[in-house]
Amino acid sequence: MDRRAFDAAEAALLLGQCERSFRRHAERYRADGLEGLLDQRLSQISKRRGKHRLKRERAPPPGLMVRQDASTHRWV
Repeated sequence: MDRRAFDAAEAALLLGQCERSFRRHAERYRADGLEGLLDQRLSQISKRRGKHRLKRERAPPPGLMVRQDASTHRWV
């Protein structure tokens, strides 16, 4: 069986990713071994959403009349 080394472009093509991503993974593997290939996002704790994300009351649709008592329900 023929054993030859792949260049970065061929290896990336076989793995289904771009050449730049493959080179970045290879560099991390050389520097840190298998630990360098782990996804670092999995070890991060999810941050709580800030106060700017609080739900606000929806604005009334255009054309909706606001009654004198500020109610928006339909009157019979």
